[in-house]
Amino acid sequence: MTTAGKGKVWPTEWQKFDDPTTGVSVWQLTNYFAHSFHIYFTNNGWYDNGNKLLFGSDRWNAANLYSLDLENGSMTQLTDHDRNDGVGLQETFINPKKQEAYFTKDNKVVALDLQTYEERTLYEAPKGYNLGNVSCTADGLSVCTAIKEDLSDRIPTNLGAGYGGFEETAKAHPHCQILSIPVAGGEAKLLHEEKTWIGHVNTSPTQPHLLSLCHEGPWHLVDHRIWCLDLNSG
Repeated sequence: MTTAGKGKVWPTEWQKFDDPTTGVSVWQLTNYFAHSFHIYFTNNGWYDNGNKLLFGSDRWNAANLYSLDLENGSMTQLTDHDRNDGVGLQETFINPKKQEAYFTKDNKVVALDLQTYEERTLYEAPKGYNLGNVSCTADGLSVCTAIKEDLSDRIPTNLGAGYGGFEETAKAHPHCQILSIPVAGGEAKLLHEEKTWIGHVNTSPTQPHLLSLCHEGPWHLVDHRIWCLDLNSG
């Protein structure tokens, strides 16, 4: 293969070996000389009745989403993003009711059709706010997310490198909102807001009216880490 792009099929790379300590058989699914990664550990990567696995890979020097066929090992490239695209692929969330997935790009929530690879924008965060992770409700009707007041003009932050700015952001009490966005299109609904740093918005895998959220920051600054929100009553 000399080119990469949406819809390209990559040949099987998997190989089987026995763990030298336990003797357990292990299947290595990818073997390309680039970083490949599973989606976030709270998100389900399996779809198509468990026959396919969604993962990310940095092949061709750019991070994109791929689908691994568990029957024959072939991999299909689902997105075609440049290396400089502001894409949050590791937190991609699959709709539990249809073959569609959601991720963030350039402060927008994007829906990806897992069959046609078409992308459409569901929501864009207002100026002065940054998007958090996305999570789909158990009925497949809505994507939930949190937006956080952008404090980058006064607090240098790099949470991926030693949690730089972590405590300073918590102490600043940024304005945050939790939103519900219809996957069919339409206006986002405000579910909750407060002057506390909110993250890790995770919808229940079985109850479409419930989600959990976290108050972020160092432990000594957090009143209570994990909360449950009823989408119907607020």
